[in-house]
Amino acid sequence: DDLNVDSGSLFVDASTDRVGIGTSSPSYPLHVAGSTNPIIAVEDTTNNVQTILRALDSVGFVGTQTNHPLYLVTNGTTASTIDTSGNVGIGVTNPSSYYANGNDLVVGGTGSQGITIKSGSTNQGILAFAKGTSGGSEQYAGYILYNHGSGSAEHMQFAVGATERLRIDSSGRVGIGTSSIDAGKLHILNGSDVGFTPNTSFDALVVENGNSSQGAVIQLVAATNGVGEIGFSDTVRNRGLISYAHSSDNMLFSTARSERMRITSEGHVFFGATTSFP
Repeated sequence: DDLNVDSGSLFVDASTDRVGIGTSSPSYPLHVAGSTNPIIAVEDTTNNVQTILRALDSVGFVGTQTNHPLYLVTNGTTASTIDTSGNVGIGVTNPSSYYANGNDLVVGGTGSQGITIKSGSTNQGILAFAKGTSGGSEQYAGYILYNHGSGSAEHMQFAVGATERLRIDSSGRVGIGTSSIDAGKLHILNGSDVGFTPNTSFDALVVENGNSSQGAVIQLVAATNGVGEIGFSDTVRNRGLISYAHSSDNMLFSTARSERMRITSEGHVFFGATTSFP
Protein backbone atom coordinates (compact mmCIF):
# COMPACT_ATOMS: atom_id res chain seq x y z
CA ASP A 1 0.00 0.00 0.00
CA ASP A 2 0.99 3.64 -0.49
CA LEU A 3 2.37 5.57 2.46
CA ASN A 4 1.18 9.16 2.89
CA VAL A 5 2.54 11.16 5.81
CA ASP A 6 1.24 14.63 6.63
CA SER A 7 -0.69 15.12 3.37
CA GLY A 8 2.17 14.48 1.04
CA SER A 9 5.07 15.71 3.15
CA LEU A 10 6.34 12.16 2.71
CA PHE A 11 4.73 9.88 0.14
CA VAL A 12 5.72 6.39 -0.96
CA ASP A 13 4.08 5.16 -4.16
CA ALA A 14 3.98 1.39 -3.79
CA SER A 15 3.00 0.79 -7.42
CA THR A 16 6.08 2.53 -8.83
CA ASP A 17 8.47 2.25 -5.86
CA ARG A 18 8.92 5.99 -5.85
CA VAL A 19 9.36 8.32 -2.90
CA GLY A 20 8.01 11.85 -2.86
CA ILE A 21 8.92 14.58 -0.40
CA GLY A 22 6.58 17.53 -0.73
CA THR A 23 4.66 15.76 -3.50
CA SER A 24 2.19 12.87 -3.65
CA SER A 25 2.95 12.27 -7.36
CA PRO A 26 6.67 11.46 -7.50
CA SER A 27 8.06 11.22 -11.05
CA TYR A 28 11.41 9.77 -10.03
CA PRO A 29 12.72 7.19 -7.54
CA LEU A 30 13.28 10.17 -5.20
CA HIS A 31 11.37 13.35 -5.97
CA VAL A 32 11.66 16.43 -3.74
CA ALA A 33 9.27 19.28 -4.51
CA GLY A 34 8.29 22.56 -2.93
CA SER A 35 7.59 26.22 -3.61
CA THR A 36 10.30 27.56 -1.28
CA ASN A 37 13.54 26.43 -2.92
CA PRO A 38 13.60 22.70 -2.13
CA ILE A 39 17.00 21.26 -1.29
CA ILE A 40 18.68 17.91 -0.73
CA ALA A 41 21.78 17.94 1.49
CA VAL A 42 24.34 15.24 2.19
CA GLU A 43 26.72 15.91 5.08
CA ASP A 44 29.89 14.24 6.34
CA THR A 45 30.05 15.21 10.00
CA THR A 46 33.77 14.51 10.37
CA ASN A 47 34.65 17.90 8.84
CA ASN A 48 31.06 19.11 8.33
CA VAL A 49 31.27 18.88 4.55
CA GLN A 50 27.85 19.63 3.04
CA THR A 51 26.98 18.84 -0.57
CA ILE A 52 23.66 20.16 -1.82
CA LEU A 53 21.25 19.75 -4.71
CA ARG A 54 18.84 22.66 -4.85
CA ALA A 55 16.18 24.19 -7.11
CA LEU A 56 15.24 27.86 -7.03
CA ASP A 57 12.51 29.67 -8.95
CA SER A 58 14.65 30.19 -12.07
CA VAL A 59 17.92 28.31 -11.55
CA GLY A 60 19.30 25.01 -10.30
CA PHE A 61 22.20 24.52 -7.88
CA VAL A 62 24.62 21.70 -7.20
CA GLY A 63 27.73 22.12 -5.09
CA THR A 64 29.11 22.44 -1.59
CA GLN A 65 27.45 24.58 1.04
CA THR A 66 30.60 24.64 3.14
CA ASN A 67 34.15 25.83 2.44
CA HIS A 68 35.17 22.70 0.52
CA PRO A 69 35.94 21.97 -3.16
CA LEU A 70 33.52 20.18 -5.47
CA TYR A 71 34.68 17.16 -7.45
CA LEU A 72 32.90 15.85 -10.54
CA VAL A 73 33.64 12.16 -10.85
CA THR A 74 33.36 9.71 -13.75
CA ASN A 75 34.13 6.00 -13.51
CA GLY A 76 35.32 6.51 -9.95
CA THR A 77 37.95 9.09 -10.96
CA THR A 78 37.88 12.87 -10.47
CA ALA A 79 37.38 14.41 -13.90
CA SER A 80 36.85 18.06 -12.91
CA THR A 81 37.37 20.19 -9.80
CA ILE A 82 35.89 23.49 -8.68
CA ASP A 83 37.96 24.66 -5.72
CA THR A 84 36.95 27.04 -2.96
CA SER A 85 38.28 30.01 -4.96
CA GLY A 86 36.00 29.16 -7.87
CA ASN A 87 38.90 28.04 -10.06
CA VAL A 88 38.21 25.06 -12.33
CA GLY A 89 40.56 22.17 -12.99
CA ILE A 90 40.01 19.56 -15.69
CA GLY A 91 42.35 16.67 -15.11
CA VAL A 92 43.89 18.46 -12.12
CA THR A 93 42.52 18.83 -8.59
CA ASN A 94 44.58 21.87 -7.55
CA PRO A 95 43.95 24.66 -10.12
CA SER A 96 44.72 27.43 -7.61
CA SER A 97 48.30 26.13 -7.36
CA TYR A 98 49.05 27.40 -10.86
CA TYR A 99 49.93 30.92 -12.05
CA ALA A 100 47.53 33.31 -10.31
CA ASN A 101 46.67 35.26 -13.47
CA GLY A 102 45.93 32.10 -15.42
CA ASN A 103 44.36 29.57 -13.06
CA ASP A 104 40.65 30.30 -13.55
CA LEU A 105 40.68 27.25 -15.82
CA VAL A 106 43.51 24.72 -15.77
CA VAL A 107 43.53 21.73 -18.13
CA GLY A 108 46.18 19.20 -17.27
CA GLY A 109 47.34 15.64 -17.01
CA THR A 110 50.42 13.47 -17.28
CA GLY A 111 50.45 13.23 -21.09
CA SER A 112 49.73 15.51 -24.03
CA GLN A 113 46.79 17.79 -23.23
CA GLY A 114 44.73 20.24 -25.28
CA ILE A 115 41.57 22.27 -25.74
CA THR A 116 39.47 22.01 -28.90
CA ILE A 117 36.90 24.50 -30.23
CA LYS A 118 34.52 22.68 -32.62
CA SER A 119 32.69 24.86 -35.15
CA GLY A 120 30.61 24.24 -38.25
CA SER A 121 32.42 23.47 -41.50
CA THR A 122 31.72 26.98 -42.83
CA ASN A 123 31.62 28.84 -39.52
CA GLN A 124 34.12 30.39 -37.12
CA GLY A 125 35.77 29.39 -33.87
CA ILE A 126 36.96 32.21 -31.63
CA LEU A 127 38.87 32.74 -28.43
CA ALA A 128 37.88 36.24 -27.26
CA PHE A 129 39.50 38.48 -24.64
CA ALA A 130 36.84 40.76 -23.15
CA LYS A 131 36.86 43.61 -20.67
CA GLY A 132 33.11 44.19 -20.52
CA THR A 133 29.78 43.59 -22.25
CA SER A 134 29.20 46.91 -24.03
CA GLY A 135 29.90 46.61 -27.76
CA GLY A 136 32.65 44.86 -29.64
CA SER A 137 35.44 47.00 -28.16
CA GLU A 138 34.67 45.42 -24.77
CA GLN A 139 33.23 42.04 -25.74
CA TYR A 140 36.18 41.08 -27.95
CA ALA A 141 38.91 43.67 -27.35
CA GLY A 142 41.34 40.99 -28.46
CA TYR A 143 40.66 37.67 -30.16
CA ILE A 144 42.09 34.71 -32.02
CA LEU A 145 39.67 33.55 -34.71
CA TYR A 146 39.71 30.62 -37.10
CA ASN A 147 37.44 30.83 -40.15
CA HIS A 148 36.46 27.44 -41.59
CA GLY A 149 35.42 28.82 -44.97
CA SER A 150 36.24 26.65 -47.96
CA GLY A 151 39.33 27.12 -50.12
CA SER A 152 41.08 30.48 -49.89
CA ALA A 153 38.48 31.76 -47.40
CA GLU A 154 39.94 29.54 -44.68
CA HIS A 155 42.22 31.59 -42.45
CA MET A 156 43.24 32.54 -38.91
CA GLN A 157 42.94 36.10 -37.53
CA PHE A 158 44.66 37.80 -34.62
CA ALA A 159 43.04 41.00 -33.33
CA VAL A 160 44.00 43.79 -30.93
CA GLY A 161 41.72 46.71 -30.05
CA ALA A 162 38.78 44.79 -31.58
CA THR A 163 40.49 45.11 -34.99
CA GLU A 164 42.21 42.42 -37.02
CA ARG A 165 45.97 43.05 -37.06
CA LEU A 166 47.42 39.83 -38.50
CA ARG A 167 46.06 37.08 -40.75
CA ILE A 168 47.40 33.70 -41.87
CA ASP A 169 45.61 32.37 -44.94
CA SER A 170 45.07 28.79 -46.10
CA SER A 171 48.33 28.89 -48.10
CA GLY A 172 50.40 29.87 -45.06
CA ARG A 173 50.83 33.46 -46.23
CA VAL A 174 50.92 36.17 -43.54
CA GLY A 175 49.35 39.59 -43.76
CA ILE A 176 50.09 42.34 -41.22
CA GLY A 177 47.73 45.30 -41.41
CA THR A 178 45.83 43.76 -44.29
CA SER A 179 43.26 41.02 -44.81
CA SER A 180 44.00 40.91 -48.58
CA ILE A 181 47.38 39.21 -48.75
CA ASP A 182 49.10 39.93 -52.08
CA ALA A 183 52.62 38.69 -51.39
CA GLY A 184 54.17 35.27 -51.58
CA LYS A 185 54.68 34.74 -47.83
CA LEU A 186 54.58 38.06 -45.94
CA HIS A 187 52.62 41.20 -46.82
CA ILE A 188 52.95 44.26 -44.55
CA LEU A 189 50.56 47.12 -45.21
CA ASN A 190 51.00 50.48 -43.48
CA GLY A 191 48.40 52.95 -44.68
CA SER A 192 46.29 52.51 -47.79
CA ASP A 193 46.47 49.78 -50.41
CA VAL A 194 48.31 50.88 -53.59
CA GLY A 195 46.70 48.18 -55.71
CA PHE A 196 50.06 46.57 -56.44
CA THR A 197 49.99 43.13 -58.10
CA PRO A 198 53.01 41.10 -56.97
CA ASN A 199 54.74 38.24 -58.69
CA THR A 200 53.58 35.48 -56.40
CA SER A 201 56.42 33.21 -57.53
CA PHE A 202 59.16 35.62 -56.45
CA ASP A 203 57.80 38.37 -54.18
CA ALA A 204 58.06 36.57 -50.84
CA LEU A 205 57.99 39.89 -48.92
CA VAL A 206 55.94 42.97 -49.82
CA VAL A 207 56.00 46.18 -47.74
CA GLU A 208 53.29 48.56 -48.92
CA ASN A 209 52.17 52.08 -48.03
CA GLY A 210 49.84 53.99 -50.36
CA ASN A 211 49.79 57.23 -48.36
CA SER A 212 51.32 60.00 -50.49
CA SER A 213 52.99 61.74 -47.52
CA GLN A 214 54.67 58.57 -46.29
CA GLY A 215 56.85 55.83 -47.65
CA ALA A 216 57.30 52.09 -47.48
CA VAL A 217 60.31 51.70 -45.17
CA ILE A 218 62.16 48.75 -43.66
CA GLN A 219 64.35 49.71 -40.71
CA LEU A 220 67.31 47.61 -39.56
CA VAL A 221 68.14 48.79 -36.03
CA ALA A 222 71.44 47.86 -34.36
CA ALA A 223 73.50 49.09 -31.43
CA THR A 224 75.73 52.14 -31.93
CA ASN A 225 78.70 49.79 -32.25
CA GLY A 226 76.77 47.07 -34.07
CA VAL A 227 76.21 46.10 -37.68
CA GLY A 228 73.06 46.00 -39.81
CA GLU A 229 73.11 43.50 -42.65
CA ILE A 230 71.11 42.21 -45.59
CA GLY A 231 72.42 38.81 -46.62
CA PHE A 232 72.00 36.88 -49.85
CA SER A 233 72.41 33.14 -49.28
CA ASP A 234 72.05 29.84 -51.07
CA THR A 235 73.67 26.74 -49.61
CA VAL A 236 76.29 29.17 -48.26
CA ARG A 237 75.22 31.80 -45.74
CA ASN A 238 75.74 35.45 -46.80
CA ARG A 239 77.32 34.69 -50.17
CA GLY A 240 76.38 38.26 -50.99
CA LEU A 241 76.12 40.95 -48.27
CA ILE A 242 75.21 44.59 -47.76
CA SER A 243 76.43 45.80 -44.35
CA TYR A 244 76.34 49.03 -42.41
CA ALA A 245 78.93 49.37 -39.60
CA HIS A 246 77.55 51.88 -37.08
CA SER A 247 80.84 52.44 -35.22
CA SER A 248 82.60 53.75 -38.35
CA ASP A 249 79.51 54.75 -40.36
CA ASN A 250 80.78 52.77 -43.35
CA MET A 251 78.62 50.84 -45.79
CA LEU A 252 80.08 47.65 -47.26
CA PHE A 253 79.10 45.59 -50.31
CA SER A 254 80.32 42.00 -50.64
CA THR A 255 80.14 39.28 -53.29
CA ALA A 256 81.37 35.68 -53.02
CA ARG A 257 81.81 36.39 -49.30
CA SER A 258 84.45 39.08 -49.93
CA GLU A 259 84.09 42.85 -49.63
CA ARG A 260 84.14 44.51 -53.06
CA MET A 261 83.07 48.09 -52.39
CA ARG A 262 82.92 50.46 -49.42
CA ILE A 263 81.32 53.87 -48.89
CA THR A 264 82.89 55.70 -45.97
CA SER A 265 81.29 58.19 -43.59
CA GLU A 266 82.86 61.00 -45.70
CA GLY A 267 81.17 59.71 -48.85
CA HIS A 268 84.35 58.29 -50.38
CA VAL A 269 83.87 55.17 -52.47
CA PHE A 270 86.49 52.43 -52.56
CA PHE A 271 86.51 49.54 -55.03
CA GLY A 272 88.71 46.62 -54.04
CA ALA A 273 90.20 48.67 -51.20
CA THR A 274 88.92 49.47 -47.73
CA THR A 275 91.08 52.10 -46.02
CA SER A 276 92.87 54.38 -48.52
CA PHE A 277 92.81 55.71 -52.06
CA PRO A 278 94.81 53.64 -54.55
